[in-house]
Amino acid sequence: MENADLGITIRLVGVLKITTGIEEVVLDLEGNDTIHTILSRLIKMHPVLSQELYNKSGEVHKYLNIFVDNKPVLQENLNDILIHHSTTLTLVMAVGGG
Repeated sequence: MENADLGITIRLVGVLKITTGIEEVVLDLEGNDTIHTILSRLIKMHPVLSQELYNKSGEVHKYLNIFVDNKPVLQENLNDILIHHSTTLTLVMAVGGG
């Protein structure tokens, strides 16, 4: 595993962890990475996540909750938020029921 101090840690929670069999991925930063570019890189590594993270229209699934260092992020901001070294990105699919 790479050194998290030189990149970012992506935590996969719940169904995302079950789908991949992976709880955590560490990626090196590539220039001005945003949340959107990080998600794209994650899918290249684990293509099975594509159907979990994106809907049929190619947009981030509305039930995907994204946290940067434990702070929730609005999906409208995925291209605007730059990711820095030692950041933790947590991905959680909301679960509904009733």
